[in-house]
Amino acid sequence: YVLQGKQVREVVAPGDGLVVFALDDKLAVTDGVTLKLYDLPLRNLVAGHGRVAAYDQAGVRVWDPAHDTLQQLDVPGIVGVAFAPDGTLWAATADVLYVEQDGGLLARHQVDPSTPIRGLEGAARGIWVALGDSLALLRDDTLLLAATSPMLAPGTKLSGSPSGDVWVRTISDGALARYGEESGGGRDLTLWRQKMQPIFSRLCQGCHLAGGSAHIDLSTYSSWAKLRAQLSARVVDRAPTPMPPAGGGQLTDAEMADLRAWVARTP
Repeated sequence: YVLQGKQVREVVAPGDGLVVFALDDKLAVTDGVTLKLYDLPLRNLVAGHGRVAAYDQAGVRVWDPAHDTLQQLDVPGIVGVAFAPDGTLWAATADVLYVEQDGGLLARHQVDPSTPIRGLEGAARGIWVALGDSLALLRDDTLLLAATSPMLAPGTKLSGSPSGDVWVRTISDGALARYGEESGGGRDLTLWRQKMQPIFSRLCQGCHLAGGSAHIDLSTYSSWAKLRAQLSARVVDRAPTPMPPAGGGQLTDAEMADLRAWVARTP
């Protein structure tokens, strides 16, 4: 690549056989035969669909090597950028996910400040989001909680996979693990956490924690998913034995509507 003696800081591949190297104060672009140097001292590079994006505390810059165009998108506090499978650019601050639209970045998803966004990584299935100390998946403009997630330590790095999964590398010890969205997770899991888990906390956990008096653990999404038909019968239809039991409290009309909709889903 005619780069002998040059300090390479980062490397990305935007497609069409091109490879882009970030040098100290330039970008080097090669197709394996020729090399061109550009006066673009960009850092935090990601690439996809023929474009290269970079970010710093001032915002995002998007470079198109084929047309040699550079676009500045001013949003301070950017912590990550990624290209979606359709080529759309997404960017994030600690509390907002932005999507590229009409030559700018449009705020699309606000997150809880207690679980700040720490990074983005594109993959074939969507964009993986380091959300607090766990993973989420941005797909079809919906932010989905991952069915399983590691505990993300500070400084954890994400790498997207062509399969759609994500590689998680812990900087402190070099540990590497691969995670994906399990069947039955995604939107179904997100709805469970938003709608069903508060019902469990208010009405069910007295008996249905692991090791509880009911001897049926309902403290996890997977346990609810496996017992979906029984929940429909016992709680919605209240047969053969109604739940919650007499004296155990009752679901509000809104909670019952949410439960009826969730048990009727096909994840």
